[in-house]
Amino acid sequence: MTPMYKENLSLFTLCICPPSGGKNQCSSFGCRQPVTSVEENQGKRLLLDKFTEAGLRQHLMQNDGVALIMNEEMEDTLRNIQTERECGTLCRLFDGDSLYTNNGSHGSRQTIEQTSVSIGGFMQVSCLK
Repeated sequence: MTPMYKENLSLFTLCICPPSGGKNQCSSFGCRQPVTSVEENQGKRLLLDKFTEAGLRQHLMQNDGVALIMNEEMEDTLRNIQTERECGTLCRLFDGDSLYTNNGSHGSRQTIEQTSVSIGGFMQVSCLK
């Protein structure tokens, strides 16, 4: 490691709680409110709860390659990621890889050298069956 080396942070967290375990309160006070404060201070939008591959790419382009996918009911989000093509994109982006997009116009290719995509959420114990 050198002072010139930069590593983006990507983090995956999943809090598993019993029914009525306070997922919504934890999500609000421990995640959404602090992230909203950071968004206001930085003038960027970081938080996503639902997304498509195209929407995630657009969000990353508009926010310097940074996204936080957060949901207090993570089961549906994880099922969607598993069944859609978002899984491959998320795995690549989670590793900090470059992001390239092209909207079809000549010379319109956009690049972000590094990405930082973190995923966090809450799930009930009963969803694990």
